[in-house]
Amino acid sequence: MYEEYMMQFIGKNTEIVTSRNPTYRGKTGLVTNETRNMLMIGHDHRTLMIPKKSISFKIFPEGVVINGRYACLTQEERVKQFRRIERAIRKGEEL
Repeated sequence: MYEEYMMQFIGKNTEIVTSRNPTYRGKTGLVTNETRNMLMIGHDHRTLMIPKKSISFKIFPEGVVINGRYACLTQEERVKQFRRIERAIRKGEEL
């Protein structure tokens, strides 16, 4: 259940499910790059830079929804801090 937060997002198709910014909702595309706080998504021949903390996004083909609040780390940091992320998700806390 928590392993999906450890996966590599780059190269996966994604859809923004919820966002504080209503213009991001429903945007789909290929994740071209990922930093600690941002996802770069190729959408309609341009790159959208979307802050992870304010969104939930669905990764395809797995179909899992990722809460960006808990993915605000680089992929390497997420692997190192797996137990901390798992505990925060279970308790509903911030990282």
